[in-house]
Amino acid sequence: MVSESGVPFLTDLKILTPCVTITPVFDPSVNTYGMDIPAGIDTVTLQPVKRDGQRLFVTLKSRGYTTVTKAVAEVTDTIMLTASDFEDNYVNMDLTICGDDAERTVTFRVNKWFSAAEMSKQSCRTQFHVTPQINFMNDPNGLVYDPTDGYWHMFYQ
Repeated sequence: MVSESGVPFLTDLKILTPCVTITPVFDPSVNTYGMDIPAGIDTVTLQPVKRDGQRLFVTLKSRGYTTVTKAVAEVTDTIMLTASDFEDNYVNMDLTICGDDAERTVTFRVNKWFSAAEMSKQSCRTQFHVTPQINFMNDPNGLVYDPTDGYWHMFYQ
């Protein structure tokens, strides 16, 4: 039997870096979140809030959960993610909260978006063709120029 004081969960997650978002909005009963880090932000600071007496550990894992890229000691105050923590533009961050009789893991699937300048420095990215910011894109049908706003728009099948 797990005592009420031993039930592990985060009571809050404060994002101390502006413009970083999580989806859905933080709720202690949710176990999986998405997190988006806009282009140009190289360091993200998070402050998880847990119950007194509970311990918190952070593990960073690769895109397919195949390898642990970083296992951090117990978190006492804040968590910092830096550009070096990401495999390309993605990392799975597991927060494991340990209580008296149980533990619980909350997962964040973190996307770090790249600016055009950052993308142009990637070794395998073409420089003179349309490429998606991440992953793959569908079959493009062509460009259409909109004279009202002066932009070319690309459409896909």
